[in-house]
Parts: sequence; structure tokens; C-alpha cells
Amino acid sequence: MKYYFQTPKTTWETAKEKFSNLKATITGKRQITIPKEISDIYGLQNGDHILFRQIGNHTVFEPEGYTKPCPACEGTTQLDDKECFVCRGVGTLQIDYVRVHLLMMGHIAMTAFNYKIYIEYGLQKLDEEGNTPPFPVLNLRSDFYSKEVVDRVRDLVQYGIIQDYVGDTKSIINKEMMPIFKKHLIDNLRTNEYKQLAEEWLQTF
Repeated sequence: MKYYFQTPKTTWETAKEKFSNLKATITGKRQITIPKEISDIYGLQNGDHILFRQIGNHTVFEPEGYTKPCPACEGTTQLDDKECFVCRGVGTLQIDYVRVHLLMMGHIAMTAFNYKIYIEYGLQKLDEEGNTPPFPVLNLRSDFYSKEVVDRVRDLVQYGIIQDYVGDTKSIINKEMMPIFKKHLIDNLRTNEYKQLAEEWLQTF
């Protein structure tokens, strides 16, 4: 059985040559010492809890609270009976990727080519006068995953971007512009599920 300590990809890539052959010995009480290099990456302290999860024939262990179930595959590791391209088949995401959707978008982009996902990112003006900052727009497409799955994942991220964007700009949008502003944001979504979620959420503003 193999044990993998799940680390942020960017951190691991930076340190993989140095840390690729770290080992620990199981004692008579089935205990192991986590190597200092790994402990330092996570900032582990005495008393911290470690979670163990089985993924296929691998066991992944990680600090408690460090990750959340992948919102795209809901922790199943699969989309369209294929490996989830958001969590890369792990079933969880680093908590920052779940909280900050622009980070999730960057996370998807890092390995999009490997999963035959084509990703585009741009900024769209919401008014010609430039009274509001350009709005981040994500586009995903694929010849490998179904359009329904890709559109749902795209809207998952785009809806989160809408929430972050509105939170940052609501104070500078005048009341006369608000209906047009909301329509632009909702029109940027593709699925009825997320259009309805966005419409209900935007009614609070």
C-alpha cells in the first residue's frame, strides 16, 4: 500500500526533487514520524489531526480542514465516468480553491491540456462609460467531456466569480444601473441551475 501526502501542486513542483524520496518507518505501535520537510510545508503542530482517505489503491492523508470535497464532482472523483478535471481525480480541493473562485480557475488551467479542456479567460465591460471595473469571464469547452458537464463546471466557477465581483463593486454601482448590471451577470451563465441561483442571490442587493 502506498501513502501520499496531498500537497498543493505548485508547492510540490517547487520541492519535488528535494522531497521525492522521503520515507518514514512504521514503529511497533503502527506510528510514523512525518518528515520535517512535509511538516514545514503544512505548518503542522503537536495535536493537529490528520485525515486518511482511500482513493483507488492509494491512501491519501492530509491535515484536517486543509481540503474540502470537490464541488464539481462532489467528492466522487468522476465526471462523465471520467476523472474529474477540477480535483484531478482526488475528490478534494485545497480549501483556498473552494473559497476563491479565481484561484479555482487557475487550478483548472494548470492541467487543462492534460484533460483535453480548452480554457479562455477575458474581461468584459459592463458599461460603456467605464463606471464599473471589467467583469472576469471564463469559457471552457472540451471534445472529451460532455457539454453539459463542462457548462456546469464552468458555471460553478463563474457563479463564484459573480459573488466575489458583486461584493467588491456593489458600493460603486448606482441604482439606475443595477437592473442592467444584474442582467449582464446572469446572461454570462449557461445553465438554468446557476442562472436561477444567481438571480435569487442578486435579489439581495
